[in-house]
Amino acid sequence: MSTESEHSVHRLYSAADWNALHEQALQQAQALRREAWVDFWHGADSICSAGLATAQRSARRLAHSLGRHTQLRGGPAQAKWSKEV
Repeated sequence: MSTESEHSVHRLYSAADWNALHEQALQQAQALRREAWVDFWHGADSICSAGLATAQRSARRLAHSLGRHTQLRGGPAQAKWSKEV
C-alpha cells in the first residue's frame, strides 16, 4: 500500500529525473560493493599472510630443534639405522 508521502515524492520528480536518480543509486551501490570486496580480500590476504608467517616460523623452529636433537644424539638417526641393517 502506498502512503500520501510516497505519492508526494513521486510528484517531485519527473519520470526521467526519477530514472536518472535510480540509475545513480545503482551505480553508487555497485561502487560500494566493489569497495567492500576489495576491503574483504585485503583483510583475508592479511590473515593468510599472518598465518603463513606463523607457519614458516614454526617450521624453522622445528627444523632447528630437530637439528639440535640430532647433534645431541651423535648424528643423523637415519644414518645410524642404516648402519645397523
